[in-house]
Amino acid sequence: MSKPREIRLSTTPTPEAIAALRLGDIVYLDGIIYTAREGVYMRALEHKANIPMELPAQSAANFHCSPAAAIRSDGSFDMGAVTATASFRFAKWLPEWMAKTGARLIIGKGGMYGNVLRITPALTATPEQVEMALDILDHAFGEVQEGF
Repeated sequence: MSKPREIRLSTTPTPEAIAALRLGDIVYLDGIIYTAREGVYMRALEHKANIPMELPAQSAANFHCSPAAAIRSDGSFDMGAVTATASFRFAKWLPEWMAKTGARLIIGKGGMYGNVLRITPALTATPEQVEMALDILDHAFGEVQEGF
């Protein structure tokens, strides 16, 4: 098996840069990543609120997450942690959001429609880990059989 390519991709990627991505690539994003979820989508698209007009020029990378942020005294934010959240809840807004904002990179957990490229971490396990997992399953299934 060949070593995966490591790609650096701007958060304002060209269509050609996106088209050049291949299954198995390890992609590092350079630039600003913003978060937007149902509240932002509803306000911007259903209630026609304005988005920051510099957004399309600054970033096309929208991360579906649950941020844990605190506001500092100077008005900036301290991002303590973020957790990816289920993207399926936002799928109905994405075509219009992408058209309005120029978003081309959506980062989140699965469950969206079939017209998206799904990227998941590679599963790697040593032979010892596989053997241990099989032993655990064998033991668990044995206990279930004894219960019947």
